[in-house]
Amino acid sequence: MTAQAVHSTVQEKAERLGSFRFFRECPEDFFLALAMITDVRAYPSGALIIEEQKPNDSLYFLLSGSVEVMVQGERVAVLDQPGDLLGEMSVITSRPTSATIVALEPTSVYVIGADRLEDLIETSRRDFGYRLYRTYALILSEKMVATNEKARRFEIANRALQSANQALEDANRTLDQKVRERTEDLERSRAKLEAQNTELFASHRKLEELYTSKDLTFQTLTELSRDHLAPLEIRLREMESNAAEESRPQIHRALAEVENSQAMLRPLTTLYSTEQAMRSRRVLLVESDRKSQSIAKLALGGTGVRLDIVGTAEELQAFLDSGESIDIVFVSPGLAAPAATICQRHPEAKLVLMASTDIPGFLPILRAHPIYTNIVSRDAEDRTFTVKNIVTTATKLLSHDLFGLEKYLMWGVDVHERHVTSSTDRAPLIAEMQDRFAALGVRSRISDRAALVAEELLMNAIYDAPCSPTGEPLYNHLPRTQVVNLAERERAEFRFACDGMLAAISVGDPFGGFQTKILLDYLERNYTGAEQTQVAGKAGAGRGLHQIIENSDLVVINVRPKVRTEMIALFNLDAQADGHEGRTSFHFFLD
Repeated sequence: MTAQAVHSTVQEKAERLGSFRFFRECPEDFFLALAMITDVRAYPSGALIIEEQKPNDSLYFLLSGSVEVMVQGERVAVLDQPGDLLGEMSVITSRPTSATIVALEPTSVYVIGADRLEDLIETSRRDFGYRLYRTYALILSEKMVATNEKARRFEIANRALQSANQALEDANRTLDQKVRERTEDLERSRAKLEAQNTELFASHRKLEELYTSKDLTFQTLTELSRDHLAPLEIRLREMESNAAEESRPQIHRALAEVENSQAMLRPLTTLYSTEQAMRSRRVLLVESDRKSQSIAKLALGGTGVRLDIVGTAEELQAFLDSGESIDIVFVSPGLAAPAATICQRHPEAKLVLMASTDIPGFLPILRAHPIYTNIVSRDAEDRTFTVKNIVTTATKLLSHDLFGLEKYLMWGVDVHERHVTSSTDRAPLIAEMQDRFAALGVRSRISDRAALVAEELLMNAIYDAPCSPTGEPLYNHLPRTQVVNLAERERAEFRFACDGMLAAISVGDPFGGFQTKILLDYLERNYTGAEQTQVAGKAGAGRGLHQIIENSDLVVINVRPKVRTEMIALFNLDAQADGHEGRTSFHFFLD
């Protein structure tokens, strides 16, 4: 290389160094001196530039490309701006490097060895050192700003946690007081209970010391509920059943305090388990309509799931050929036939048919493709409700938790729950529900519709659902005027709630006998005018289900075969709504 070429190369280095933010205020002779000791290195994509916990005595300035900075295997930053400085911490502190730096693409850097800085003139060396320490301070300052923001977010979560913790401590003090009042006959049991209370108090102390992220906070609350409060509740129930009659009221009050604590924690633990279930899961939308695609993006964009969209059978085939994993598939009726093949490659995926409110229109699809055991009918004009229902559906299927009307209401709503032990319970339960709705300001027209639906739901749970262990119906042959007293294993559950926007009621039975075929048979009889024979063992040809759907704004049917059936009816309280007439919206989920 000629002297002129060498000079040109040094001159180019000096000009490039002078363009970096780090050197902008340095004199030109400093750049020339520094360029003489600057080397150029190129790294291919994936190459290791600096390795964590290894010595480093060089400064690196990014020329082109990009690098990722990792600490203990986790990415903490990506640098892609020319002039970004690497390796300065280890040069300043003379300690092993605290991070690994890897090229994300073909990357080139300027390298200046710390030992070669001695060749600079004294004034330039001091100026360079000053700038190096100034940059070091700037980096620490930026990291401190980021740390302060994290601390601010934690402080908000911590205040909410302290409030919940205070309530738990209050409940615990009340529980201690009641336990101390027990009789001598319960002394040995009291000692065991106090040991559990000590563990509970220790858990409270741990909550006060939390200083990390929201995930850790919610995880700890979940463990508190599962590992301490739940066993304590079981123990108290055992004590109550075995205690002398005069001691039972005290134990019952202690049990109520624990149940209240559990109820207070339940929304938090449910939220945590839901968020965990949604993270990094894969959802595929098979939908050609652009408007529906936008609604799905809006619904799932902030949940943590990864959403892929295909709009044609060809795009679907290409996606399947890519070998990508799938957790849930939402399918529009127009693409139901090609999408049904998904189960061949992804048998674990949950398929959801996004039907319309035109029941006769999509019933043939369900008959032709029985693989669709999850059905969500939707009103194309009700955008808000559709968004909420997509999120709720994904949450239910990903968390493997289908049941509970609270999933369709605002977070933290107060749900009233009653056991159904006899056919004579129907009237008082419905009256209690209507009184509660009236106290909340629910209009009588909506309350009357809810009462009609509740009657049908309760009749089904009492007369139609109960069956023997071998599957034979027990009571559906009886006149509905005949009193039926349910055995303990046959008892149903009646729940109702209102969040100011929706009123909701549900009835669950412990049999899980409502299958997809029964649903389709009932819908065909009531919406297509089909003259078919009655479903074996089922009275009424589904007219009760027809009444339920026609008088509700949304009906949700959740089934775990041979375990549980739950029917939920929702009523829109918006006075500006068009009303429920003409709507036949329902959801069906088979676990």
